[in-house]
Amino acid sequence: MASFFHVNDAPFNRDGRVNQIKNFIMALAFEYKCELMKLASLLRPKQGGQIEVEAMEQANLLIKNAKLVDDRQQYDADMLILDGRIELINTQIDAADWPNIKVIDAKGLWLMPGGIDVHTHFNIDVGIAQSVDDFFTGTRAAACGGTTMVVDHMGFGPKGCNLHYQLEQYKQHAQSRAVIDYSFHGVIQHIDADILAEMRSMVEQEGISSFKLYLTYGYKLDDSEVFQAVSELKKVGALTTVHPENDAAIVQIRQQLEAKGQISPRYLGVSRPLECEAEAIARMINLAKLAGDAPLYIVHLSNGLGLDYVRLAQHNGQQVWAETCPQYLVLDDSCYEREDVLKFTLSPPLRPQAEQAKLWQGLIDGSIDTVATDHCSFSYQQQKQLGKDDFKACPNGLPGVETRMPLLFSEGLCKVGLVHHVL
Repeated sequence: MASFFHVNDAPFNRDGRVNQIKNFIMALAFEYKCELMKLASLLRPKQGGQIEVEAMEQANLLIKNAKLVDDRQQYDADMLILDGRIELINTQIDAADWPNIKVIDAKGLWLMPGGIDVHTHFNIDVGIAQSVDDFFTGTRAAACGGTTMVVDHMGFGPKGCNLHYQLEQYKQHAQSRAVIDYSFHGVIQHIDADILAEMRSMVEQEGISSFKLYLTYGYKLDDSEVFQAVSELKKVGALTTVHPENDAAIVQIRQQLEAKGQISPRYLGVSRPLECEAEAIARMINLAKLAGDAPLYIVHLSNGLGLDYVRLAQHNGQQVWAETCPQYLVLDDSCYEREDVLKFTLSPPLRPQAEQAKLWQGLIDGSIDTVATDHCSFSYQQQKQLGKDDFKACPNGLPGVETRMPLLFSEGLCKVGLVHHVL
């Protein structure tokens, strides 16, 4: 699947003021957006959880007069798609040579590959609530925002479960429900000899080549467990991804806030300061170095200090990659003063506005490699209200899978001048 965008000179005026760039609008071609919505309306779950597709055939299309965008350049061309696959790209493809094919005139539009969101949480159970997006609604939203593949971070399973247990659960969640391509990251919630031995079969037999571990929350790993996990994942050719926050410091800060009665949602950001995240990033980088320079991927980076540690590791030749999210690029901790503060409860929390420019610069200079969403949506009117008096009782997470590419277009390309391919 591809995405269409309007083309004109305005997006390259970096003051972001030409026609106001319609502010926060990606400029998806209206006609194509309608086509996506029609597609989404044709996809609906039926009994048994499978997706029913009405009157749909493999796409045979001739897209003419588009400005094609790939990872190297943009150029004017036509594109022929047969049986859902790109057959030909040329400066001029004659529709008369392909009778009965549907022709789309994409003049004035950009045509680019569908995006990949490598950090979503569909159908996740966080103990106090289950996210409202499953693999049907979540992937449908992704398609409508120009994302055509997700790599979902599986949630924790029952205490003591093996690695394959959650994979089988998530396969069942996604099979016959997802409307776009998908894959999974493994999740490591404890370490013992069996878990370490199981990693190789997850990689070689199941194709799961990346695993996430946590330095906070209920199934956090200590440094010894982290070192064992990272060392074994390197041996089996897998990538370690990590949620980095210093849990011990967070616990102490929370206790101090509780003693003062400061537990309303406005104190969420104060309870998880950026130094807790940055310290954990530095610690993970050093543990990965000790584990034979194991490859390491930092998820949802939210601050400049943590980015400084990533840059230092990269400068020293370590295999360290970093991801940030749209919420950290366009929202800040002033949201915690709003009446609807519960909409902005997530971990790591939103940071001071000054951190945004540091993250944008990381994307521009390439020290941040990826923009993903950490999409984890809960109902504001019901589930989020659990935390109205105590932020610890609120399920953390924001949606974003549908708006990631639009926000990168309007806020990254149009305003910041971002051209690094992070989609």
